[in-house]
Amino acid sequence: MKSYGELYEAFKQQGVLDDQQITKALEMTNILSSSVSEFELDYSFKYPQIYDDPNGEFKQRVIKSFNEKIKNGVLDKDLRSEYVDRIKEEFDAYRILNASAYMLFVADIYKWCDENDIGVGTRGSVTGSFLAFLVGITEIDSVKFGTVFSRFVNSDRISLPDVDMDVPPKDRERIYNYIREQMGADNTSKIIAFGTTKDKGTIDEIVRALGLSLSLGKDIKDSFETDEDITREKYPDVMYYFDGIRDVIVSKSEHPAGIVASPITLSDNLGVMRTTNNEIISSCDMQDIDALNYVK
Repeated sequence: MKSYGELYEAFKQQGVLDDQQITKALEMTNILSSSVSEFELDYSFKYPQIYDDPNGEFKQRVIKSFNEKIKNGVLDKDLRSEYVDRIKEEFDAYRILNASAYMLFVADIYKWCDENDIGVGTRGSVTGSFLAFLVGITEIDSVKFGTVFSRFVNSDRISLPDVDMDVPPKDRERIYNYIREQMGADNTSKIIAFGTTKDKGTIDEIVRALGLSLSLGKDIKDSFETDEDITREKYPDVMYYFDGIRDVIVSKSEHPAGIVASPITLSDNLGVMRTTNNEIISSCDMQDIDALNYVK
């Protein structure tokens, strides 16, 4: 970290601000810094909690479903010992990661969708979980078809399990409202999405700001697609600004399908805002929500 004097001299060498502006800038920076309270980010797994004893409830559902499916011939009786071994393996992994609450939460969404004539598709690594099959999350018997459980949950790799659900766009709002009723209004929110400038858009912005012709902008973009290094040499006045503007956030929108469901209130833990339609939406985008281990 530079000292006050070193920062002052760096600004002087840059030659953009005068002495009074430099002093003011450093003063305001210190005021802002001293206004920030000490805090630590919470990286714990924030599974939605809708049962007092999720491990017990999950185990009970698994055993009941297994016995019914064996009795009704849905499961191959010749594979019974393999099924039992897999149940023990998976349940231990879910217990270690405290993920039983999450599986119950997802299973209840699937059940509600089925009761309300909403088609749900399941894809991704969850098809490797036999317990997901038993509680109605997937229709793939992972023991029979040889899909791999460790791709979804691995007790040696501490990471949040993630079930990929596909539902018709017309029914998303109904599912969101159901989840909000289950969890509470301040424990759910839609997810913000940020639009950023990409390569061509960045060149367009620079050309427009410098008052250059659109035809020149097209030439620069074509050149950039062919060879970035040559473009930087050929158009230094434009490319001077390129790295500073590329990937800058220029718009906000709502993620088309994602929502957050949290056991803790979002307004004072994650941060939320309201859209023009007065909808609650997160202040963090999908990547940050993932990093902080919220369930989406």
